[in-house]
Amino acid sequence: MTALLEAVAFALELAALAAYAVWGNHVGGIVLGVGLPVAVAALWGYALSPRARLRLPRWLKLGARVGVLLLSTVALWVAGYRGWALALGTAVLLDNALLAVLG
Repeated sequence: MTALLEAVAFALELAALAAYAVWGNHVGGIVLGVGLPVAVAALWGYALSPRARLRLPRWLKLGARVGVLLLSTVALWVAGYRGWALALGTAVLLDNALLAVLG
C-alpha cells in the first residue's frame, strides 16, 4: 500500500510542476512558464526529495512538501483552472495524510 501511495505522490509532484508551468506561462509568458518549474524542481531535489542533500526534520519536510504542493493548487486556481485545482488539492491532502499515517 505504501508503494502505491508513494507512486501517487510522485505523480502529484509532476502535476505540481505542470501547475507551476501553467501559472508561470499565464502570468509571465514562456520564460516564467519554464523557469518556475525548473526552480521548484531544483528546490525539491535539494531539500524535499527522499534523497535530499539538505537534512530536515521529518515534520518540517512533510510540512514543506505539502506547502509546495498546495501552493501549486493555488497557482492553478489563479490561472483559471479551478476544477483542476480542487482535484489536485484534494489528492495532495489525501495522499499525504495517508502517507503520514502509514509510514
